[in-house]
Amino acid sequence: MSTAAEGGADHFVLYVEDEEILREAGLAALTKAGFAALGAANGGEALRHFRAAPQRFPVVVLDWNMPGVSGVELIRELRALHPEVRILLATAEDAGALPDLRASGAWLRALRKPFRSYELLSQVAALLAQR
Repeated sequence: MSTAAEGGADHFVLYVEDEEILREAGLAALTKAGFAALGAANGGEALRHFRAAPQRFPVVVLDWNMPGVSGVELIRELRALHPEVRILLATAEDAGALPDLRASGAWLRALRKPFRSYELLSQVAALLAQR
């Protein structure tokens, strides 16, 4: 588990990425920009954090291809626990290859890997603005 910024924050961006270097880079970008962020190395770890306090995570950034719990499964689990959670799907896949998850009511955006920090930050900010 990676905790990038706790400091008593009420809300966190949950950043789910199985590649440690990418997870740490994402967390560093988020915290440098002033977001409180918590990292998870896989879907199971992300679900443990999320189940403990679903309302604490208004935005979840998640990798599409992870060992164990798939991106689709994780999105469905997160949405069952907190229907208003906003999801930023980080993937190297072409958007056309991804299933259409809009029908689930998910507030969902996709970010194509590799991406730059400013792209991550603008997408997270846009999702947080959707209130």
